[in-house]
Amino acid sequence: MGSKISPILVNFVLDDLVKDCLHYMPHHIPFVKRYVDDLLLAVPKYQIGMTLEFFNTYDRYIQFTVEEETNRAVLFLDMLVMRTENNILKTNRFISYHSYHTMTSKINLILGMKSRAVKLSHSDYVEESVALLKNILIDNSYPEKIINRFLFHTAIVNNNNQEPTAQQLPNITNTPLEPNRVTEDQNGQLVSYFSLPYIDNLTYKLANVFRQYNNIKIANKQVKALSKLYSRTKTPLQIMENWNVVYRLQCRDCDLSYIGQTSRNLKGRITSHKSDCRRGVLSCALSEHVNNLDHKIDWDGAEILDRADSFCKRTFLEMVHINSQANTMNKRSDTQSLSVIYGYILDLYSGNYGSLRQVATQGSQ
Repeated sequence: MGSKISPILVNFVLDDLVKDCLHYMPHHIPFVKRYVDDLLLAVPKYQIGMTLEFFNTYDRYIQFTVEEETNRAVLFLDMLVMRTENNILKTNRFISYHSYHTMTSKINLILGMKSRAVKLSHSDYVEESVALLKNILIDNSYPEKIINRFLFHTAIVNNNNQEPTAQQLPNITNTPLEPNRVTEDQNGQLVSYFSLPYIDNLTYKLANVFRQYNNIKIANKQVKALSKLYSRTKTPLQIMENWNVVYRLQCRDCDLSYIGQTSRNLKGRITSHKSDCRRGVLSCALSEHVNNLDHKIDWDGAEILDRADSFCKRTFLEMVHINSQANTMNKRSDTQSLSVIYGYILDLYSGNYGSLRQVATQGSQ
């Protein structure tokens, strides 16, 4: 799945596969959940083998394996799905009252769950549903005083039957707002949106300062995310396994270095360099340097200078780094496409890598 289009193609194929297999399946499948090529199905115990055979006969290149439940539980992706005695899958886990979220988020959870219980339940079972919701909230450490206040003394506002006006329709179809995005409200006034990291007893005070301005909206951004608490599960790539990079190779016999860019993984690009140097192919300044001067290159000491998915950005960053370093074996033609407009700016920021990269990225856009 190295190509960007691979996940899309996998979804198309798997959707068609599941649809066809379920259509011709001689027995009933209560539910099917899929994530890419991982399937979670409820199958009669005596039909497990037949179900697996149906999926594996769809295409000889697409073969599945089966993992049955143990003690009414089965692993699916990174979670354990458990089946209760009454065959109901549930967790009753919501935002804990002690979690590091704003009080507004916790109150909205209570009101939102109450709205679902009232609107989705038959009128004869509304009280029972709300009572069940109260027990669930208590299990999630919510104080009974707050539960009673928002669960039993707050009315449900139903706006489902109101049709949107013509002025509201553009706002409904807009994509979610990006941080620091500027849009127009219904009156045509510019409104700026900003996000502040949520810090208890501090962020709301800062947000109150801006409430007097109608053209500024402040949202809270959660900083204590799971990604901050746990290390990365994937093994980081080695230098030679990276692709879409600008790299540098140092000569062992002199102080010159070669700067290049590649969309391939770095190992494959270096292999091509080695082949050109060995066969005497003068394809670039690196092979000319090696063959003309009989110098050796420190292949294992390759260094990644920058990364960019776009070919234009990589080429621009390559020229920027060649221009910013004095001892390079690159040819003058390698930077001839770099506009002289950037000359002063690059000279000004040549000592600051962070600023240099920012200038280079903006210049390639």
